Amino acid sequence: MSKQDRDHRRDRLVSAPKLAASHTSVVDFAAAVSAGLDEPTDVVRLDVDGCRIDVATDEPRLRDRLARYFRRWIVSATDTPHLRIVALERPSLELDVAWTIEPDEPGTTRMKQQYLDLPDGRLVLDRRTGMLFAFGGDVHLAIGRCLRNDDQVVDFLNNRYMQWRTSQGYLVAHAAAVGRDGRCLAICGTSGVGKSTTALRLFTEGLDFVSNDRLLLRPSQYGVEMLGVPKYPRVDPGALLFNVALEHMLSPKDRIRLKALPTDELMTLEHKQDVLIDEVRGAGRFATRGHLAALVVFNWDDASGEPMAREVDLSIHRKLLPAITGSPGLFFEPDEEAETLDMSAARYLDVLSRRPVVEISGGRDFDAAAGLAREVLERYAP
Repeated sequence: MSKQDRDHRRDRLVSAPKLAASHTSVVDFAAAVSAGLDEPTDVVRLDVDGCRIDVATDEPRLRDRLARYFRRWIVSATDTPHLRIVALERPSLELDVAWTIEPDEPGTTRMKQQYLDLPDGRLVLDRRTGMLFAFGGDVHLAIGRCLRNDDQVVDFLNNRYMQWRTSQGYLVAHAAAVGRDGRCLAICGTSGVGKSTTALRLFTEGLDFVSNDRLLLRPSQYGVEMLGVPKYPRVDPGALLFNVALEHMLSPKDRIRLKALPTDELMTLEHKQDVLIDEVRGAGRFATRGHLAALVVFNWDDASGEPMAREVDLSIHRKLLPAITGSPGLFFEPDEEAETLDMSAARYLDVLSRRPVVEISGGRDFDAAAGLAREVLERYAP
C-alpha cells in the first residue's frame, strides 16, 4: 500500500467507533478500530528479561524509532509473545463517551488524563496529545499521532510490561537504580527529588544503570530480586546541568541561562529529553536484572543543613513509605489491583524489611547525595 493510500485510509477514520452502549467491550472497540485495515506489518520484537514483547505498527518511521530506543532488547524472532502491542498512526479519535477525569498528581503540572472503564478493560485518553490507549486481556492498543508522541508509546509498553510483572508477584517501587556486579542500589523519592539526577551521576562515575523511575521488587532466596524497566532516563535540564558528563546535551546558551536560575525553579522545568545510556558511555551498561543491596529514600528539608544519611526501620518510619511505593496508575486494568494483586503497605514493608533502608535528609545537595548513595552501595554490596 502506498503512503498516499495509507494517509487516505487514516483520514477516513478521524471519528472513532461509537461506544453507545454500556456493554461495549475493549475487544469490540479494538476490532471496530481495525476494521478494514491491513494487519500492521512493521514489527519490533523484544525480550525483556524473559518477557517477550512484539510491537506492531503501521508507521515505518515509528518502527525505526522504537528499534533504536529498544535496541538493547531486540531479538530477531520470538515465540508467541507474552504481550503484543499495536500502535496505529492516525488523527486523534473523537469518542462520545462519559470520561472520568484523573485526579491531579501531587508535584506535577501536566494535563489530566481521562479514562473509561469497560467490562473487560479500560480506555485512557491523554487530553494534551489526543493519544488514546485501549487495554484489557490480550488487547494493548495505542491510537493517535504515535510518531509525534513516541515517548507515550514507550510509556504504554512499559506500563503493560509492569502489569505483566506484577502478575508474577513483583511490587512496583517509585525508584531509580544503579548497580555493580548484580548488586543494586534503589534510589527512591517523590517526583522531582533528584532520583534520575543521582542515578545518572553514579552511572557516569562507573556504575551500571538499572532503571530510571520505576523498579520491580520480589522476595528471593538472596533477599530481594530486582528488575529494571526498559526506559531510558527522561530528564529535565537540571539533571543535565549538574552532570559534567552530560551537560554537552545542552547548548552553551542554555547552560548559561539555566545556571542563572534558582535551584527550585530549575528543578521544576518540564522540558525533558531522553539520555540514551548506550550512546553516552558505551554498550552493556544498562543492566536491568540484579539483587537489591540497599534502598535509599530522599527526604529533603531545604530549611536544614547539609545532607545526612541514617538507616531506618520502615515499620517505625512509615511516613517514608509513600515515597517508595509506586503503581502504573490508570494503566492497571480495572479491579485487578484490588482483586488479585497484593500491593498493600504490609506487603511492601515485608519485602523491604529484607534489606537495609537508608534515609537521606537535610538540605538538597545533589553532589552530596550522590556521594552518600555511593557510600551506602559500597557498605552493603562489597
